[in-house]
Amino acid sequence: MILVVGLIFLPSTLFVQQTAPPQGAAASAQSAPVPEIATQETQPEFALRARANEVLVRVVVRDAQGQAVTNLTRDDFRLLDNGTRQVIRGFSLEFAHPTAASPVEKGSRPSAEKPAEKAESPAAPPERFVALYFDDRFMSFDDVVRTRKAATHYLETAITPGDRVGLFTSSGQQDVAEFTSDLSAVEKGLGKLRPNPHTQPCKVKEEFYDAYNAYWTLETGMGSVQVSSGVHQTSASGGSQATTGGPIVNPRVDTALQLAPTARMAWAKHRITAVESLDRLEALVRRLSLMPGQRSIVWISPGFLAMDEDDRLTSLIERALRAHIVISALDSRGSWTPETGMDFCIPGYVLPPNAQAADLAAGDVLAVVASGTGGILFHDSNDFDAGFRLAGGLPEAAYLLSFSPADLKYDGKFHKLAVQLVNGFGLSVQARKGYFAPSAPPGSERATTVAEEELEQDVFSQSELQTVPISLDTQFFKTATDEAKLTVSVRLDVRHLHLEKQNGRNLDHLTVITALFSYGEFVTGNRQTVDLHLLDPTLPRWKQTGLSLRSSFLVKPGQYLVRAVVGERDEGEISAGNISVEIP
Repeated sequence: MILVVGLIFLPSTLFVQQTAPPQGAAASAQSAPVPEIATQETQPEFALRARANEVLVRVVVRDAQGQAVTNLTRDDFRLLDNGTRQVIRGFSLEFAHPTAASPVEKGSRPSAEKPAEKAESPAAPPERFVALYFDDRFMSFDDVVRTRKAATHYLETAITPGDRVGLFTSSGQQDVAEFTSDLSAVEKGLGKLRPNPHTQPCKVKEEFYDAYNAYWTLETGMGSVQVSSGVHQTSASGGSQATTGGPIVNPRVDTALQLAPTARMAWAKHRITAVESLDRLEALVRRLSLMPGQRSIVWISPGFLAMDEDDRLTSLIERALRAHIVISALDSRGSWTPETGMDFCIPGYVLPPNAQAADLAAGDVLAVVASGTGGILFHDSNDFDAGFRLAGGLPEAAYLLSFSPADLKYDGKFHKLAVQLVNGFGLSVQARKGYFAPSAPPGSERATTVAEEELEQDVFSQSELQTVPISLDTQFFKTATDEAKLTVSVRLDVRHLHLEKQNGRNLDHLTVITALFSYGEFVTGNRQTVDLHLLDPTLPRWKQTGLSLRSSFLVKPGQYLVRAVVGERDEGEISAGNISVEIP
């Protein structure tokens, strides 16, 4: 769930300036007790107010040959939320390999104050960042050996010179490689990978099965397979029943009460590790959102139980969707069969009868994240070379749909999504299966925290949002050999603002955040708040000319991506645009 936010700013004002109205309205503006436009430059701290909810859905459509279909329109899709058809508010088509833009846009030019000398363009930024995320907290030694060999082959055959690859682990304790074009450094890191469980390797599976049974003991309120330390035991009634899914249930309530403390401990132990793995994956998404170009993650894991992590999974998927990051998953177990009888290196340990159900449940978290972000799930196969080739690639094209659910209740409940094609004969559709409603209403402390994070994502994302049409222009002049003054102009189309009429004035409250990035890294930025009190007689001129706001920065020579994000407080609408500039 994405919270589209409005903005309320703290009063840390540095200066206020009055902007002159269009020519011909000067007398009217001067006689007004309140300026038509007041601009405030503020400190970075701000508070947010949630205004509306928006759900993003990435959809990949393929034909019978497996090729991406790219000629569909908004009207070709139907989107259902719990069976109710929704209005598709946003619609766009994304390509995996868009045509590279010129490093200096047409709008970027030296100022007449001091023309800049021509210089050679610096190297273009990388076009693709790929993160290999090994879940060493849950992987076995065999898992690591099989997958790291295939990962090495993937580096040698599928990575191009312009790509950057990083190696990361869920434990955070292994030697890893930062994003680099030096593939030998990544291969060196792969060679050092080892399982890094929170306990003895031989105990991992035992604790996994114990956690599964413990969860169902707590979920059903009845006794199930008793969790143990060393030797598996059946429920207190002494029975042992075969089952194809769920726990072995004993309806005796007194048995459940006896098992509950042990079950809580076993489930909590597993959940701590699961949360750590998901949190590190979301941190990796945050980091990738700062990078330019195409971004993707290959998540290598045997999976784990994540039945209580609905909010965390929804947050992870929404963050990846908003940053246009695709997460594909590769099941490191390969082609596996349910294990029965005695197991591994613990003498006397007997696998529980519902081991197959537990193993199947482990893969659910991989499927949810992969399908939700537009990636693929590679599983039930030992061809890991093919797995990395598929998971490490990107769909040729994907559609990004968005809608705002009406009368949404803040109850944290799951909403089932269905994406259909009006005429989908011979086509297949891949999309997320659902989302969880927020558990806190707008304005609450929790919702405010989420909204702050979403605004940060808007600033650090590279997606252009034209809710209110904006255009950017840059000028610079050299102040010294190694320094230049860069001026950024942001022009807004006043016709699309949500102006409120009061006493002959047209009111709105905007924020403009201007940020500079160099090769994906944040350099500097500022924020301006703008209070509009436009007079009725001058409003037609403002609508014709638009509203221009300027920011200036002292920068070193180099190539920069300039990003402007504009927010309206009362409507919660956000717009964003980018422009590149090169300072020789």
